[in-house]
Amino acid sequence: MNFLHPWALALAALAAAPILLHLLRRDVAQRIPFPALRYLRRAERRTARSMRLRDQLLLATRILLVVLLAVAAARPLAGRGGARDHEPTDALLIVDNSASMGRVTDGRTLLDHQLEAARTALENAGPADRFWVAPLVGTVLAAGVSADQAVAALGAIEATDAGGDLVGRLAELTTAVPVVDDRVREAHVYSDGQASALQGEPLDLSAWGPVVIGVDTGGESPNGAVTALRLEPDGPVVPGEPATVAALIGITGEGGGTDTVDVRLIVDGQTAAMSRAAWGSEAILALPDLSPGTHSIRVETPPSSLRSDDGRQLGLVTADVPVVQFAGDPDGFLGKALQTLWAEGRIRNESGGDVPSVEVVEGTYRPSGPGEAALLLVPPLDITDLPAFQQGLSAAGVPWRLAVQPSAGAVTLGNPPRIGGIDLVRVSMAYGLERQTAPVSSVDSVLLRTADGAPWLVRGRAGSRVFLLLASPVDPGATDLPTGVAMIPFLEHLLLYWSRPGEEPSWRTEAGVSLALPARAEEVVSPSGDTVRVEGGAPWMPVHAGVWTVRVADDGMSADTPVGVNVPTAESDLRPASTAELESAFAGSTVQTVGTSGDWSSSVFAARRGAEATPWLLLAIVLLFFAELILAAPERALGGVGAGRRTRRSSDGEVTDAA
Repeated sequence: MNFLHPWALALAALAAAPILLHLLRRDVAQRIPFPALRYLRRAERRTARSMRLRDQLLLATRILLVVLLAVAAARPLAGRGGARDHEPTDALLIVDNSASMGRVTDGRTLLDHQLEAARTALENAGPADRFWVAPLVGTVLAAGVSADQAVAALGAIEATDAGGDLVGRLAELTTAVPVVDDRVREAHVYSDGQASALQGEPLDLSAWGPVVIGVDTGGESPNGAVTALRLEPDGPVVPGEPATVAALIGITGEGGGTDTVDVRLIVDGQTAAMSRAAWGSEAILALPDLSPGTHSIRVETPPSSLRSDDGRQLGLVTADVPVVQFAGDPDGFLGKALQTLWAEGRIRNESGGDVPSVEVVEGTYRPSGPGEAALLLVPPLDITDLPAFQQGLSAAGVPWRLAVQPSAGAVTLGNPPRIGGIDLVRVSMAYGLERQTAPVSSVDSVLLRTADGAPWLVRGRAGSRVFLLLASPVDPGATDLPTGVAMIPFLEHLLLYWSRPGEEPSWRTEAGVSLALPARAEEVVSPSGDTVRVEGGAPWMPVHAGVWTVRVADDGMSADTPVGVNVPTAESDLRPASTAELESAFAGSTVQTVGTSGDWSSSVFAARRGAEATPWLLLAIVLLFFAELILAAPERALGGVGAGRRTRRSSDGEVTDAA
């Protein structure tokens, strides 16, 4: 048995008081002349034994009464006790609010069920307990607060469509709870126990305290989801050019079938295409001819267990027809190819007054000067013109130089892109491309190499301008490209796609992942229409799936860019973690799982100290108090019984009591 106030047991020494009073008590004898003494002696002998017994009982009752008062003041604890009977505890409460907790069971989400379980556990808290409350996704809501304040903090936890990292979250938050020698520490996790939430290296919490994980899986129903979207071609979508969306659909859980399912393509809120595909395959849906600008694209399947991953979305940027400025020989092969593209409406020239988006510079011609237009740089055929071309590269800030290298015969291009006829092109003359400085951005890359591995087409950034640099002149003396079927498609690909790496073909991210906003971003609009002010260039982390809109100020006007925010793919796999996986994730830690909220009372606050016996002691003290009154003054305690008794003389002269 333990005591909350063991020092109070010293009060038991007061039990000596009734002993001393009994020892010091003296009977005061008074002589009274009375002729019939023989009657009194007989009465004294008859009652002396009962009087001694009553005195002994009275003494024992008073001693026991004092001892029980001392024990009650010490607040003894008996047995293991219930959840309320625990040591002062610092408890860390983590509530899983990831996407998988949005499943509905019994008319409520799993998050609602687990919040109720958390409130039930807090009913067993004591006044000395302190709580740290945090969602699995989000910031800490309360630190070192009482149970009532912790309940209020639970009310601020909201559902998200983000993924959860349970191991990482525990590693982060357990360090925030201070170590106090005389206090117990526990972690209470309310989750669905999703296996995908056990990420990273094993976490050892053996020195911290027990970890109690409430697992409410909501059943093992299958879950279908759109797990990935892919654009074809992978680049800016150009009006008039065919483009498709490939959607990968998958299903997890027991009972998942292999039947086909309807897949729907939604463009700017309107259904644009339908298809059927088998689970585990890609559904290919054709995009309609979209106008230049931004569009929201969504592919969805019929509802399943987790509703938030039934669709996947992206914000699509449709590129406008490029405006091309040409500095070169208009009667050359390159000039005539550009005229063909102008005639077909595939590009526009600068004669219309539009600002050029691509500047094509051939041979010894120089770029027009500083600007934002992409540069397509084609070297001269005559080697004597090479120094002047090199000077132009230097003036434009291009970090590449050309070197004359001996020809080794005609070679083909290695791993050419999917451009009609490009695999037939042979290169007989090419300058060596030599980088002068290290790459500075992801734009820097070698787009094409010859079969012997030498760079043939490179892309990079010169200041704020994207440049493309060819190693061969566009002339039959260097390559058969200008006289082959690949000339027009290749040039079109250069102007429409490779010259625009800064134009993202699609804007998408996952909920819970930080995204860098554009420098001039002013606000974002949520899928529900709420507007939030943001700081341009700052990180932004949406936690709800849907198409968000980022508004960017540009020369006094606002440009809207849709961003598709999706449920992380790992959240679509609803499989709960096995016991072995939990033991592996928390190696060396004391981890206990609780299947239903009704078992929380027997699982949380494991450092039990026994139930308080004080109420029973107080009841015993009250009973002893009345017993002491009866023993000390039985006539008064029994309401004057015997007051009406009378004496009666027998025939032999003996006096007896009579009623």
